[in-house]
This record gives sequence, C-alpha cells and structure tokens, in this order.
Amino acid sequence: MEASIQRDLKDDYRKVFVGSKEGRRVLTDLLQHCGVLRQVIDLDSQVQTAFNAGQQSVGLLLMDLVDKRGYDAIIEMEKLGAELTKIGEEDT
Repeated sequence: MEASIQRDLKDDYRKVFVGSKEGRRVLTDLLQHCGVLRQVIDLDSQVQTAFNAGQQSVGLLLMDLVDKRGYDAIIEMEKLGAELTKIGEEDT
C-alpha cells in the first residue's frame, strides 16, 4: 500500500476510534472481543488456539493503527470495558 494512503488510513482509524468517547468505547469492545488482553492458548484444542490467535491479531492490528494515542488511551479503554462489564451484569 502506498505510504500516503497508509498514513491517511491510520489517521482515519485514529479519528474514528480515539477521537471521541464513543469511538474509544467501540474500540474497547472490539479489543475485548478480539482477546487482546487475554491468553490465546487453549491446551485442549489447537484449532481453538489458532482461532483465538487470529482474533487477537485483528485486535493488535487495530491497536497498531490507532498508534501512540491509542496506546495512551488503553487505560481509558480498560475503564470503559469495566463499565461495560458492570452494565452487562446489571442487565442479567
């Protein structure tokens, strides 16, 4: 991919995911579903391990695309993730 297109795409990802509270909330949810902060290895299943690793690689790509500001926002995302978990528990 051409360098200027790649740079523009990274800027777009930052604007969408880091530029607002809603974007950070969506990114947090995606990263949780991708298992970025959990172990991918399933000792009982190589297939599940491969699936988990694939999911995690998508989350890591997202983190890379949002760049440093995204990494700086991880603490905020973890807080939002805890809030989402709490809300989910209250709904059940």
